[in-house]
Amino acid sequence: MKPVALELKIDVEITSDSLTAEDVVGDEAGKLLKQFSFLANKSTGSSHPSDQERWFAFIVETCKKDKHVNTSDLVRVLCEQGWSEDSAHKLVIEYEFARDLITYMER
Repeated sequence: MKPVALELKIDVEITSDSLTAEDVVGDEAGKLLKQFSFLANKSTGSSHPSDQERWFAFIVETCKKDKHVNTSDLVRVLCEQGWSEDSAHKLVIEYEFARDLITYMER
């Protein structure tokens, strides 16, 4: 691969096939997402007030940094953090709604 890359004058980097929360949402938001996932009751999602507060902190952090979050990657990370696929999709729907609401409010 290296000779072809040199010939084409391109950089090639071999990376891991794993995707971290920090890769998807940035460092600070990644920490907040891990905290949410570690402490939340995975059978109730973000409905408990303490879980909801941590979830909102994560969402607000991604909006403050104006970080584009690929929601497919977010589902994958949530599943890797122990959420069922169904719960991960529900959380991502909540995330998208909250992000869009914050964006609208900031206009």
